[in-house]
Amino acid sequence: MTTKHAVEIRTGSGSLSAGEGFRTLIMALVGASHPRQFEEQARKIQALFSCSAHPEIISDLSIVRSANEPPLWRRVINETCAAAATLPVYSVKPSADGRIAPSELLDIAIEQMEAGVGLMTIHPTPCKQINDLALTRLVTFTSRGGGLIINDAKRREWKGDNIYLQILPELIKHAKRNGTVLSLGASYRSANIFDSCDAAQTKEIEVQTQLACEISRHGVGVIIESPGHARPRDIKKVAALLRPSGFPVMPLGPIPTDTAVGQDHISSAIGATLMGLERCAHILAAVTREEHTGGIPSVESTLEAVAAAKVAAHIIDLELLGEDKLDREIALARSQARTCLSMKKSHGCDRCARACPL
Repeated sequence: MTTKHAVEIRTGSGSLSAGEGFRTLIMALVGASHPRQFEEQARKIQALFSCSAHPEIISDLSIVRSANEPPLWRRVINETCAAAATLPVYSVKPSADGRIAPSELLDIAIEQMEAGVGLMTIHPTPCKQINDLALTRLVTFTSRGGGLIINDAKRREWKGDNIYLQILPELIKHAKRNGTVLSLGASYRSANIFDSCDAAQTKEIEVQTQLACEISRHGVGVIIESPGHARPRDIKKVAALLRPSGFPVMPLGPIPTDTAVGQDHISSAIGATLMGLERCAHILAAVTREEHTGGIPSVESTLEAVAAAKVAAHIIDLELLGEDKLDREIALARSQARTCLSMKKSHGCDRCARACPL
């Protein structure tokens, strides 16, 4: 029998439950790639909470620091009721040759945990074995955070553990002390549907599961991230690999087709729904239409992405948790007013006019 490892993700005002048997959560993504973008990203955080259907988690993907502005994750903690999520490796300043100091990475992670970050993504899976398996792919790896760890390991000629494994005992200790959930990033998630569910991804999921069990034994909540791109049949295969672990899963998408450039808020919502119906999508990362365009997600497209992810989450919860109360209210309103418009009190609408079948 599968053991269920639900987690409690702390927020500024309480906590969120994630895992089998709980409502599907939405994570919105913000982040600055240049200091001049901090103001717009701060507005994005405000906008996300000006709408009624706001995300439960906001992840700060910033790869730069600002001398004058607080980190976006601090704004999430101080200005919203959402859980703040981070990737501490983004805040590290690599040396000229691309190497990362484990002590600096650990210090940043501890600072974020102690300040109230509820969910922290780490990348402890890169190793030469998996990397060699990925060399036959069209794209060896696409994870930005994982790529930093992989490049550091290459500079070290794959000698010893990767830097996250080097500091993992301390990370576990501080995560337990501060109540921070650790999310195991998918460093070798597939960058296209043709690389999906291959030997590299299968091996990484195996390693993620082993690490999740080890971390969980220390009393720390764990989430597994996977996959990236995967056609529908591969979504089922990946879910079959992940589901027996019982750990909550946060798919990055999944993107079920590589053709939806400029419309990946739609493709990812479809992929997330498919993954969720396989009982393997407990937190949905809201993917914007700019995902594969090279553009910076606008405030509007981020809200659009959250709205699309909310639809996917509701369909998942409708099927798995029987959450049909709102659907019934809408159906009854349409029935009583004899119109397909749920908020309209009078019969018919302009579209069908006298030909309205209701």
